Amino acid sequence: MWRGYGQLTNGGGNGAVAIGFCVTDLRTLCGPRDITLQSSPPQIQQNAFGCFEGPSKVEYDLDKRPNLTNAVSNESYSADFHIKWTHHLAHWMKHRKHPAFAEEREYRIWGSARIGSLERQRQDFTILGNAYRHKFQLAPSPDDILGPLRHPLAIQKIMVGPKTDFAKVERFTRNVFQSYTQDRPDICASKIPFK
Repeated sequence: MWRGYGQLTNGGGNGAVAIGFCVTDLRTLCGPRDITLQSSPPQIQQNAFGCFEGPSKVEYDLDKRPNLTNAVSNESYSADFHIKWTHHLAHWMKHRKHPAFAEEREYRIWGSARIGSLERQRQDFTILGNAYRHKFQLAPSPDDILGPLRHPLAIQKIMVGPKTDFAKVERFTRNVFQSYTQDRPDICASKIPFK
């Protein structure tokens, strides 16, 4: 997958890197859904207030569809029913992909947009190209990239594509992480060419 997206940035499918995140760390970064959130680091609180969910495993079986027909026969149609099923169907769609992509073993984190103060919107969103994007903080706080995480910035592994300068990526990674911590992600080279 990452080699395919690498074509967009460098014109060839083998000259990119893949970043492997730790699922446990990403769950920590999404924030707790209880009273303990108040004692969490600031950027974890920001993620939680941004209504991020996950990470959730992507399902590659499109045959398991929600059965709306049975739901309508069991419950009368109302505004509450509509909202509940709209949320249910949206969640189902966000976590499904065609079986041809099953090799990816993808996890996803989703944020729910919501209206708040202008200051809150400035913190939670950024503009990329011509679209607003919901920010997800990978550091627990601005001056700490490890905190309660197992891996700095939740990055467990960096895999370097076959046509990417491995030494350059290793040097860059070491320089970025050493100013914060002695820990850094594992770096390995992919031998599998773009398919």
